[in-house]
Amino acid sequence: MVRTGYAEAPALLRRCCGLSCHGQTVNPEEWRELAMPDSTLVNLHHSLRQARERWAVFLGAGASYDYGIPTMVEMADILRGLIRTSKPDHEVSKSTLGLLRKLCPGQDSTTATWNIEELLTRLYELLHATASRHSGFAPVTAAVGQSAVPPEAIARASDELIAFMAKMCKLSSHEYTDHGEGQVGYLADFFLAMASFGRPANRLIRVFSTNIDLCVEAAMVRLSQRARADRRPDLILVDGFDSSMLPTLDMASYRRQAASFRDRCAVCYWKLHGSIDWTYSQAIDSGGPATRDAAYSDQSIIVRRTDDGLWESLVRSGALSGHQPTGKQRIVIFPTPAKYLETYTSPYMDMFEAFRRTLEEIELLVCVGTSFPDQHIRSAIRSFVERDNTLLFVIDPHVKDNTLKACFGPSRSVQPVIAVGFSEFVEEFRLLDALGEPHRKEEGAH
Repeated sequence: MVRTGYAEAPALLRRCCGLSCHGQTVNPEEWRELAMPDSTLVNLHHSLRQARERWAVFLGAGASYDYGIPTMVEMADILRGLIRTSKPDHEVSKSTLGLLRKLCPGQDSTTATWNIEELLTRLYELLHATASRHSGFAPVTAAVGQSAVPPEAIARASDELIAFMAKMCKLSSHEYTDHGEGQVGYLADFFLAMASFGRPANRLIRVFSTNIDLCVEAAMVRLSQRARADRRPDLILVDGFDSSMLPTLDMASYRRQAASFRDRCAVCYWKLHGSIDWTYSQAIDSGGPATRDAAYSDQSIIVRRTDDGLWESLVRSGALSGHQPTGKQRIVIFPTPAKYLETYTSPYMDMFEAFRRTLEEIELLVCVGTSFPDQHIRSAIRSFVERDNTLLFVIDPHVKDNTLKACFGPSRSVQPVIAVGFSEFVEEFRLLDALGEPHRKEEGAH
């Protein structure tokens, strides 16, 4: 028998499902004759079936690529265009563009390689150095070239870059790229496929992500809008927020809400680096002077961003503390390469701890669209693959097997990369899963 490689799998899968492929069709019995026992895709499907609910998903930036969210490289290219033209746009002011032009003198070069995270890190380094007010040390001032830069300008530039990133991650941002169709159907299909691997009741899908966009949330909205008769399986998002007038993050709600959905599949979603729809308020009993420039701290309360009018009404009515950030509701994301240190602040410490604890409980981890650039994520996953009887599957068209070996060592747990885009993977995985449907029904009948 000649075995078919993964590159030929898509056409073969369509034929096996009775779909047209060059005028030929193959029934499911023929698939079993032509099956690819060495294929990582088939291995993943089989392993998920065996793992029951002892598995989790990690979504990197590549999971949103097929929607059309700009990559970090594309965001940097857009920002460099603004710097070159000195044209304020996308939440970035002219004064900030002037500062960035001095800070990044090579932005006119096509070989410029910095990305947004690296630029933010540079600004944070300057801000940290100039902000120190320790009486035992001489004050430090920042200068770019011959020009002094006040700390206020650096802080403003940092805030505007975060706002720029947030705008680039909105659901409308696909208009800035030439990839993706601005549709979340493939993500909704992914969750539907994953739901088939849970128990008949009290099912659970655990998803962790470093993405700050809202593609997963939008996909879950799509699933909630199905006709009642088609809501099988019935999935519901558990993202740690309550359902109050001003949704508030409560880590305990993950366990509490997931346990309450008896006949529904709970998609528990942890956003390890925050989200463009997160902001914060200060505790009502917080001390200190009555300032509206209250900085974020461990005592801050993460809430969902809401209409500015409602926010101000809640402050005036005494429902929210008057100790609030200046101006717009600040976005709570930590997008710099110093994330490892930043995970020690709340709620990121709690989010990362949930990720680490989950890796201790599961047997299988599916990672989508990532080359593992973050050290703290790499370290946690390396500990996972060093355990006995674990499996790591990576879905990414650009990651190589050698990359995984460099990240995690020569581990038997690390499977060959499934080198396709996420939407293509979802399509082929669903077709593969459909082939096993008759057998699952027969098993259920017994």
